[in-house]
Amino acid sequence: MVRTGLRWKWVTYCPGPAQLSRIFCFGVVTTFVGLLVSVLLALAHGFWKIETLPHGEQWSICRCQLQKRNMRFKENDWRLQNLRSHKDYLEQIESDPINPLYDSVAQGLATSRKNIAQLEMKQRFLRGDSIRESLLNLFILLLLTILFSFVAGRLIVWHGSKAGLVNASGEDLKDWKAPFWALVLAPFMLQETREIITSVLAVDKSWFGWSSFCLSTQAWLTSQIMAFGVYVAIGYPACIIWCLSREKSRPKKLTMDAPDGAWGVGDYVLFAQTWSLLIFILLLVPTVLWVNLAIQSSISVIYLLPPFGLLVGAGVIAARFVWRAIKLRLMYGQEVQSLGSWSRIKAVSPPPDPTAAFLGAQWWSLPAVVLATITTFWVVIQWSGLDQVLKSFVFGASDAGP
Repeated sequence: MVRTGLRWKWVTYCPGPAQLSRIFCFGVVTTFVGLLVSVLLALAHGFWKIETLPHGEQWSICRCQLQKRNMRFKENDWRLQNLRSHKDYLEQIESDPINPLYDSVAQGLATSRKNIAQLEMKQRFLRGDSIRESLLNLFILLLLTILFSFVAGRLIVWHGSKAGLVNASGEDLKDWKAPFWALVLAPFMLQETREIITSVLAVDKSWFGWSSFCLSTQAWLTSQIMAFGVYVAIGYPACIIWCLSREKSRPKKLTMDAPDGAWGVGDYVLFAQTWSLLIFILLLVPTVLWVNLAIQSSISVIYLLPPFGLLVGAGVIAARFVWRAIKLRLMYGQEVQSLGSWSRIKAVSPPPDPTAAFLGAQWWSLPAVVLATITTFWVVIQWSGLDQVLKSFVFGASDAGP
């Protein structure tokens, strides 16, 4: 029993200051309580299975929004009927090889099918996903986000303790409250700005979900509580890595004969290199996917505010680590110069630049790696069809009120 209890504590233990760990747990509870209450309120409005366009709220802005929505839905439905009739006509021609139009019908049929698929997606956006269609995807998305934040926080503290930046439990992390709330509230406010613009104030709105403001204001409000809980959870690892990227964590001197053969700063440079690139790449992937999705689906650029906010935050953390590494490189140059003449330096044979693996031998090496990474992701997305997978998953997860 004692061993089982220790294993359970090891699995559920959140490294870091006790108060920060409690706030992370609060974020997890807030996320799923907000989801539960939002779903219950939407169920009360009959959104378990949406077969027709729901009537929605009676706010003045909502009456205009829903009236515009109904008009667009009817217009698209009329266009769909015409396109389907035209497609049926082209398919009849395609089934008759002796028809004189047989050779020229293939391209028109492909275009017709593409236009039908696009209109059907627009109609789905206007109708809105039901709870039954989207709840599982939304729950999985939230669960993965929480697990990612928890695992990332543990790994950062573990790696930081190996580099001597923090103790194994992370309890000696200092001055974390201000950066934590800044890292939580800044992206959350971007999220709320996007929500207000696209869900509350927008009249010509083309994307609805069961928690949209004008379909269920109560469900929308509680979904914002859920979103706040998510950002609190994400702020947990973000705060830890921000604190460990401070100037005071950087080694202040180099030791030529250090046992690590890297002037005594090898562990710090490895930590900075690993987490700056890893965080940037992990946030770059969904951002590139989201941009590609927005381009294909003609989504308003306002929807890109939250992912770009997270990407900017990751870029700032990466830039902090790069600047610390640059300072170490300058210190290395001063140490080498202090040895005297070139013959003296050659005779002493000091260890190589400890930041070479991170910054590269030339100034352009690191920017080239970042640019190559972005380009590679974009090519892989286009080639593998990951954008289509994301599209089905995101739209299946509904919106938290767009």
